[in-house]
Amino acid sequence: MAGYTGQYDCKVDSKGRLKLPSGLLRQLPNGQSGKFVINKGLDNNLDLYTEEAWYKITTKLEKLNRFNSRHREFLRAFYKNAINVELDSSDRILISKKSADLIQLKDDAVIMCYGSSIEIWAQEVYKATADNDIENFSDMADEVFGNLNWEE
Repeated sequence: MAGYTGQYDCKVDSKGRLKLPSGLLRQLPNGQSGKFVINKGLDNNLDLYTEEAWYKITTKLEKLNRFNSRHREFLRAFYKNAINVELDSSDRILISKKSADLIQLKDDAVIMCYGSSIEIWAQEVYKATADNDIENFSDMADEVFGNLNWEE
């Protein structure tokens, strides 16, 4: 499992292309094909999946019961904004206007990487979210880490 780390400030050009930072590219798995899937994230962001990560998620989602209406609703909501993208020769991906509009992305973006997640945010939206997270970081740490057994 990939362990991505880092926050990167990036620019989106007038054609909607976002250059992936070299710090992130170095963290991608060996043999990465340069193929990705962009999808709407659970917050006001886009999630960027490697081809391998997307395959793992979709394999799990295939196990949902399509005779259950809630599962079907979730699958439609999850897949409706998914777009296949590929790195160009300049290490850029094209973010569609539809995807950019979903998160109010214009010129300035933030790529936030943690664990197996790569998120793309509009800079202003990310800054507002991150500022709030910093103010509550101590309380969040108490809640999240308070019950973990660190000896395992």
